[in-house]
Amino acid sequence: MLVSNDLVTDQRVQKMCKSLVKRGYEPILIGRKRRQSLVLPNFNFKAQRLNLLFETGILFYASLNLRLFFKLLFMKLDGIHANDLDTLLPAFLVAKIRSKPLVYDSHEYFTGVPELVNRPRIQKVWRSIEAFIFPKLKHVITVNESIADLYEKDYGNRPVVIRNIPEKAISSIEKESRENLELPDDKFIIILQGNGINVQEEQRKQCKMMEFLEGCLLLITGSRVMLFPGSEMVIEQKLSEKVRFLPRMPYSQLMQITAVVIWIKKS
Repeated sequence: MLVSNDLVTDQRVQKMCKSLVKRGYEPILIGRKRRQSLVLPNFNFKAQRLNLLFETGILFYASLNLRLFFKLLFMKLDGIHANDLDTLLPAFLVAKIRSKPLVYDSHEYFTGVPELVNRPRIQKVWRSIEAFIFPKLKHVITVNESIADLYEKDYGNRPVVIRNIPEKAISSIEKESRENLELPDDKFIIILQGNGINVQEEQRKQCKMMEFLEGCLLLITGSRVMLFPGSEMVIEQKLSEKVRFLPRMPYSQLMQITAVVIWIKKS
């Protein structure tokens, strides 16, 4: 099972691997190691992270795809599961060469993300890869019906939808106090969370709205918060008491914050 992230906070692929283990398979989850990667949790399946010379840009994607191609070409495997378009090309080529089954899992409408929409030349490259491979795929899954609609419109074959549902209900999590989590007890808290929050104008507007909301705090947590388009505006508009940026954190810690945020205390 292939991903382009560092495995730590990708809950969808972790749940996929756990489901495979329950059904008697032996998944090997392969991602990449970053300089600031968190420590891997204790999984009940094998996990490997590749050390690459580059962390971003075209050289990162080129080195990742080359490393994945040669690793898949020579390792023992019975099938390949590629997550998102940035791991699909080596998976497709090796599956063809070795006559192995391939599953493609598109977590998003990849060529429509803001980072590509605003960079048409790079978007064209990814679209070309997708257009070359997607019509040839037999097993495709995605996360919701709207993305399935888009792919069916583009290529004629409709992915199977497997939704990304939390393993535990928030109500079942043992809650910390707001004080222990250094959160105010007297404010209504709004949380925007994600492994990698896409940088786009809409989130700047979310920061801007806090200017008009009294007694509220917006928490933004993820791996790209330092690139967030609203961060400079928060300082300029003196909204630091209403907007707080949190670094990427382990899933268990994030769920503690989420549980406290949505928990309404009963008098």
